[in-house]
Amino acid sequence: MTSSGPTASDGTRGDGLGGRSSGWRMSALAAGGAAIALLGPATLAALSVRRMRADARTRPTLVLDIALDGIEPQRTVVTLGDSSSAGFRLTDPEQSASRRVARALHLRDGRATGLRSVARNGATTADVLAEQVQAVAGADIVLVGVGANDAKDRIPIDEVEAALRALIVRIRDLAAPDVRIVLVGCPDLSVAPGLPRLVRLGMRPLVRRVVRVQQRVADEEGIVVVPLPRDQLTRDVFADDGFHPGALGHERVAGRILAQL
Repeated sequence: MTSSGPTASDGTRGDGLGGRSSGWRMSALAAGGAAIALLGPATLAALSVRRMRADARTRPTLVLDIALDGIEPQRTVVTLGDSSSAGFRLTDPEQSASRRVARALHLRDGRATGLRSVARNGATTADVLAEQVQAVAGADIVLVGVGANDAKDRIPIDEVEAALRALIVRIRDLAAPDVRIVLVGCPDLSVAPGLPRLVRLGMRPLVRRVVRVQQRVADEEGIVVVPLPRDQLTRDVFADDGFHPGALGHERVAGRILAQL
């Protein structure tokens, strides 16, 4: 009786399935690749965000608050914003832009300086207005770092503008009469190496519209915007996730903020 397939060198029968199963595997791989290619930037962005948020839940939140003794009256600095403002992915609060600014101001004039930060991961401009702004009561300097999530989550631009205008008004209502407000502009996420290429390509127009609104509102409201130029967002300014700013990124942001204060 003849066999239905060839015999392998180890004595097992192949029955011709080796070639067919190999072909099936190649077809499956090709199909998987095609499926990935068909995913749009929005879907890839959602997957990236889900992964980042899952990672965020495993990491402790840095406490950026600090009180530095010195000449009275005390100067109060408050930080509002998203994960970048909160120092996410940093290993030491001293690496954060907020701490660097507070310490540099203290060294500049010896004035007692208090820093409190209520920035949190995932915050949009509307979230800052709804959940964080109360912390600026009596503040002399307010640092606002927001916009990336508005772009990433595709928040309608008219909603972003309305929330930003209301946020500035509310800060001025609650903070010291001569409060200095510094808005750190939305970074160009299209150069973030931690995002898939298709996502990066889709992010640039989303970021640019947020940046335009931020600059226009700031000009009309008379507040300072600290831009984050695209050509300075090199790989070394990002943290190890390729998305959030690392220690060098925070150092550069702090320098730009201090130049305005």
